[in-house]
Amino acid sequence: MPPKWHEEAEKRGLFNLRSTPEALPWLVDKGTVSLFKKYGVLSSASSSRARRSSSSSTRLKLNIEAENGPSMARTQILPPRSANLNGTADGRGSMSPIEEIEPVVKELHFALRALEDANLKDNQDDSSPIKWANYMRDRVVRAMEDVREVADRLEGLIPDDLWPLPKYSEMLFIK
Repeated sequence: MPPKWHEEAEKRGLFNLRSTPEALPWLVDKGTVSLFKKYGVLSSASSSRARRSSSSSTRLKLNIEAENGPSMARTQILPPRSANLNGTADGRGSMSPIEEIEPVVKELHFALRALEDANLKDNQDDSSPIKWANYMRDRVVRAMEDVREVADRLEGLIPDDLWPLPKYSEMLFIK
């Protein structure tokens, strides 16, 4: 169920722009520019500069995240999985069964390949900043979310002493 403010915004005829690609065109819309001008928020020129700046910084951030995610997964997440599959147990002597871990590892490999493919420059539609931003939102960010979802499941299967990254429980409740 959507939050109440979503319903109220819809009743008032307001947009619910959930991503940068959806919001950027409105930054230079005539109505937005005149509203900004009326209240001294942004000039037309500064509105365009803000749009370009937002687009450029978003592009850089997404590129860095999409390139580093697979690298981190291959160098930090997959090695502990190998140790676990080779029979290494944690200090309590518990181990996740291979049958439980292996399918998740295969899913992680598939998700990593999909992310790397989506992030290839040749696959990106950069004919306009908006088309590129939509591509990144729809393909690259979604692929990053898929990798994260599988890695989170794998994290729950690997013993704490073999998992090299901070686990959620460790970040929320310091041990």
